[in-house]
Amino acid sequence: MSEANIDAMLLMDPDSIYYFTAFWGDLGVEFGRPSIVIMPRNEEPIIITSSIEGEMCKRMSWISKIHLYHDSVGREWIDPLETILAKYKNHKIAVIPNKVPSLVLNYFHKTDWINKLINGENILSLQRMIKSPEEIKHLRQAGQVATAMTDAARSVIAEGVSEYEIAIAAQAGGTRKAAEIIESEDVNSLMSPVIHNLQSIQSGPHTSMGHLHPTVRRLKKGDPVFLCFCANCHFKQLKIGYDRQYFVEEMSDEHARLYEIAVEAQQASIKEMKPGVTAE
Repeated sequence: MSEANIDAMLLMDPDSIYYFTAFWGDLGVEFGRPSIVIMPRNEEPIIITSSIEGEMCKRMSWISKIHLYHDSVGREWIDPLETILAKYKNHKIAVIPNKVPSLVLNYFHKTDWINKLINGENILSLQRMIKSPEEIKHLRQAGQVATAMTDAARSVIAEGVSEYEIAIAAQAGGTRKAAEIIESEDVNSLMSPVIHNLQSIQSGPHTSMGHLHPTVRRLKKGDPVFLCFCANCHFKQLKIGYDRQYFVEEMSDEHARLYEIAVEAQQASIKEMKPGVTAE
């Protein structure tokens, strides 16, 4: 921020808020209650959040400057935000443009701030590319959760099993592993181990429907079963995006032939990956 001559940065997306403050709330702009973090260049950060989650925020975060707003009192989140921004009236303030909720963006448009805000995405992206030993530890833990989810899902794939039952198994497997990790670190932690969001699962004739959510369809012998974990394999706000493909008991010769083609194409692409090569 000093090199870019930025005096403060506003963060409004859950990932960035958790990364810098350790606060992970449930309320958000979908409920009309945004959380906003002000990151001054030379001072302690400030959190603006709903009073409903005030106690939780104070327990989770190391930050002491927490401004709470109340539903239907004054202009809610706008009042503390304006008070803080007044201090930076003649300073450079950065935001992550595609992470500003429309609710807050509308406020910026109605004020003179929309013409003063600058793009701080590169600064944040470069910083997050550098991983501390603690982050690397969390990444490895997230990998353990991902493995547990995959193993649990694979273990129930069988003829007659419904797609949604595979999703339940993956969620349960990941949740148990996450709980094991969290409990080993701090039995009083407020971090929930529960794996959530809808799993993407497609089987049989559904396989070509990318990102279809699990249905009541029951698996048949020879069915391909495609699982996408990108939307629900989350641990400590780290998101592990990956897919896995299975077959129920057996694979047809045609499926095997198509897979060989896909593997050969992938290997050929990897072989050509080198500095200076264009993506053609």
